[in-house]
Amino acid sequence: MTPNRKPPAAAGLLKLLKPYSGLVALLILMTILANGLNLTVPKLLSHAIDTYTHGDFVLRTVVIQFGAVALLIFFFTYMQSIVQTYASEKVAKDLRAELVAKISVQSYGFVEKITAAKLLTNLTSDVDAVKLFVSQAVASIISSVFLIVGATVLLLSINWRLGLSILGIIPVIGLSLYIALSKVRKLFKRAQEAVDWLNRVINESILAASLIRILFTPQVEFEKFRAASTEAMTIALSILRLF
Repeated sequence: MTPNRKPPAAAGLLKLLKPYSGLVALLILMTILANGLNLTVPKLLSHAIDTYTHGDFVLRTVVIQFGAVALLIFFFTYMQSIVQTYASEKVAKDLRAELVAKISVQSYGFVEKITAAKLLTNLTSDVDAVKLFVSQAVASIISSVFLIVGATVLLLSINWRLGLSILGIIPVIGLSLYIALSKVRKLFKRAQEAVDWLNRVINESILAASLIRILFTPQVEFEKFRAASTEAMTIALSILRLF
């Protein structure tokens, strides 16, 4: 855990997920299959409307088609949730074990320099952030890209003029996301600092519990905890408001 130049966040995450490439590939496959089937629903609706217009509508056929697609979407979405939950928990478990193993061989001076609050943040909120990325972000990124590409092809194949007019809002959405995420990145850094502060206050209160009772300063410690907790809550709510 000797401080070195930090690699880019994306490269670090990809390196972290490399041992779990099989699970990630399975997660991507399930996500693509589920979203691919979702893209067939508009085609089924279009076909049903066309057959009804031409007087060839058969209710049983439409029900069977929609029922089959719905069951397959449910199956692949359910399997996707199982795979992403298992993968995220396994990554978090292994990451915590690796961090504990590295911390256990460090010197007392190094631990004092880093502080127990910082190490606690690494073992809790930082690992949870990685777990959240695996459980939600991977599937969301894949499904978003697949849906955008698939919907684009579908729109242009149906009516390219109407499709182009609808696709014109994508740059606006992209710009809005870029502005929001640029602000959120700064807030995430502040959120981590707030969690470090909160963990430090909790750690001090536990270690100095006897002294707090002797000096009768529980109210002072409570105010310190409330200030740290309020700061963490305020930043978290700011992130939610931006999203």
